[in-house]
Amino acid sequence: MAYFYCNRNERTRQDPGNILRSFVKQLSISLSTGNVHNALIEVYQKKKRAGFASAVLTFEDSQTLLHTLVQAYSQTILVLDALDESDERVRANLIEVLNNLVTKSQHLKIFISSRRDDDIKCQLEKEANIGIAATDNDEDISKFVADRIDQGQKYRRKPISEDLQNEIIQTLLKKSQGM
Repeated sequence: MAYFYCNRNERTRQDPGNILRSFVKQLSISLSTGNVHNALIEVYQKKKRAGFASAVLTFEDSQTLLHTLVQAYSQTILVLDALDESDERVRANLIEVLNNLVTKSQHLKIFISSRRDDDIKCQLEKEANIGIAATDNDEDISKFVADRIDQGQKYRRKPISEDLQNEIIQTLLKKSQGM
């Protein structure tokens, strides 16, 4: 499992290249032995022979390595939080890479959380996925608030009317926006 949290307030946490490099780093180091995967060592040796003209893994290097690393495990899960906070100008490339990885590997699952920005929605709805909106839990919120009102009734001299209870529930649902 590898994860990355995007953050619109930190430039380095918006860059799709950094996202892929983070996934590569996490998947290339064995937790049990601390050994580095041979695929990463080979890329290092290649860069060394070229005089380290490019010391940083390129976007393409990371894409190739991720494909290799995902195949090395019986199951891999990538978690990408707040995709909407990544650099909007180049995140289409990141989504394309993730889609290609899923297409080429039966052992990979990717969990992405994001606001429903149009570009993200458009790219992700082309592939098989499950979407969950914050408002999908309105029923749970209603039940919770109704329960709390019922519990509070014990301590009130005058009970809250059913109309007022419904108004409280509806107001909290509207203001919470599913949160």
